[in-house]
Amino acid sequence: PEQSLDVALAKYLNDVLLESSLSQEADCFFRAAVTKHSRPERYFSSKTSLGSSSDEVADLATEVKGRELAAKLSTSATELASKISAAGLRKHMAARAKQLREEQEKSARKFLTERVVGAEQVVRTTSFVCVPSQIACHCEKGAAVAQFKRGSETLNLPISPTA
Repeated sequence: PEQSLDVALAKYLNDVLLESSLSQEADCFFRAAVTKHSRPERYFSSKTSLGSSSDEVADLATEVKGRELAAKLSTSATELASKISAAGLRKHMAARAKQLREEQEKSARKFLTERVVGAEQVVRTTSFVCVPSQIACHCEKGAAVAQFKRGSETLNLPISPTA
C-alpha cells in the first residue's frame, strides 16, 4: 500500500512530528491551525470607512501579526527540516516494512495453526476446486485469466499463468 514516495514521505513526516523532540514553540505551532482569525486580511476587508485612523491601526496590527506568524513558520519549518533526512526516510521505510512483514507472518501463522471460521472456503496453492457441471471453465496455457461460463454469463477471474 505504501509503494509511492509521496505516501512514504507523508508517513515519515507524520511520525517525525509525533515522535520527534521538537521545541515547545515549534510543537505548539504545528499543533495550532492557521485560521481566518490568524490571517484576517486574506478573508475579511478591514476597509470600512475611507482613511480612518482605526483602520490604519488595524492594518498595522494585522501586518505585525502576519510578520510574527511568518517568523514562527520559518523557525518551526527550519527545525522540522533539520530532523528530516534521506537516511531517516530509508530507516523509517525499512522499519515499517519490517513491522508489516512481522504482522503478515503472525497472521499467516495464526491462519495455519488455528481453526478459523470460514477457513474451509479459502483457496490455497494446494487446494482443489470443483466446478459444477453447469459451469464451463476455459483457459489457455500460460494465460493470466480463466473464463467461467454459465449460460450467457461469463466471469473472468485472474489465475496464475502456471495453472
